[in-house]
Amino acid sequence: MNLSIVDITPLPSYLSPITERPPNTKEFNYKSLLIEDDGRYYCWSRGVSIAISEMEYQQVKSNPKLFNNSFTFNLHTRINQILGGRK
Repeated sequence: MNLSIVDITPLPSYLSPITERPPNTKEFNYKSLLIEDDGRYYCWSRGVSIAISEMEYQQVKSNPKLFNNSFTFNLHTRINQILGGRK
């Protein structure tokens, strides 16, 4: 079992001024736990645990910045959909 804690944050504007990104607010700044367990991959963020692919695991681990069409942003959207369904 491998565990990795990553800081999810919006992509800083100085890295790519024209890339769309979410605002730098509490909703878009949090820690995620990435889990690899016997060839299965999971992400635990904001009280939600979801199964993810190996590619998502590697992409989020190597680049945890939020910006449009990034693996991290797509994962963030999936988590928000789950959280929205709990209301």
